Amino acid sequence: MAHTLTASTILVTGATGVIGRVLCPRLRAAGHTVFAPSRAELDLSGPTGSWTLPERCDLVIHAAASRDRAQAGPSRFPEEVRINVDATARLLDWARSVRVRGFLFVSTLSVLEPTADLAVLLDESSRCVAPRDRQPGTAPTLRHAYGLTKRWAEELVEGYSGEFEATAVVRPSMTYGEGFGVRARWSAQLSAGTPFGLAGDDGHRYAPVHVDDVVDVLVRWAAAPESLFCHVAGPEAQTERALVTRLATELSLEPTFVDDDEPAVSLASASRVADARYPGRVRTWWPGATLVEPQCDPPFRESAIGTMERLRQDDGREPRRS
Repeated sequence: MAHTLTASTILVTGATGVIGRVLCPRLRAAGHTVFAPSRAELDLSGPTGSWTLPERCDLVIHAAASRDRAQAGPSRFPEEVRINVDATARLLDWARSVRVRGFLFVSTLSVLEPTADLAVLLDESSRCVAPRDRQPGTAPTLRHAYGLTKRWAEELVEGYSGEFEATAVVRPSMTYGEGFGVRARWSAQLSAGTPFGLAGDDGHRYAPVHVDDVVDVLVRWAAAPESLFCHVAGPEAQTERALVTRLATELSLEPTFVDDDEPAVSLASASRVADARYPGRVRTWWPGATLVEPQCDPPFRESAIGTMERLRQDDGREPRRS
């Protein structure tokens, strides 16, 4: 059950990050008191006694992540465990001790096992990554530290669920905004004329999500905290070739592609729980959405036109174009 709060005191970790920098002003605009410590005030890799925290707090939105999370390899595990597992456990215990009402953990779709079936959309019931990748006929390889430790942190939040009125886990897709995220990286790559390596025929499949879409869900949860587990992805899923080509068209640039010697997988997800719980939520299309053509039939995917029509029928609102 959701508990409506007109205004709350909210601790936001990761306040200077991709999501936090947009979230904090939106929460303040909604009337909440936001405590957003800097990295120096809340060094999650340091001892709990060094943390600067409020004396009282209604809600925690834990959106912090390490700066080097994109790096792979076993050497990343100590830092990712400190930030995602150890610090989350200590923050949960602090929140319990000061009687916080609700705790929301911002996770990632990287906790999911990608699927080789590019027509399938992942969802909240999809299988999560295991510590090692055990493909038949190959030696097991250690998983990416960021996704795996985020998954362990999700289990910690679940373990503490009895200590709060509401606990939530939100898994955003690959998040972007103006001047940061995958859109900015790909724009710079297009401007430099650097080729894009594609697995398989057309690259991996994603549903990139605009930061505004993620923040809208978090602000709605803060207004009425409830136990929630949901994915927040963009309103459509496309291959890397399609996403890059559409971005290049918007920028009046010509992309070049080269083949990578690896199979393509999909980490594209639906947002069924978020759509059902917050039917009027913000949805933003990837650049050039008018160029989208359906690549497979329902129930796996709708075309952009079909999805836009359904959303208009659902709540009278049309997804924005970024």
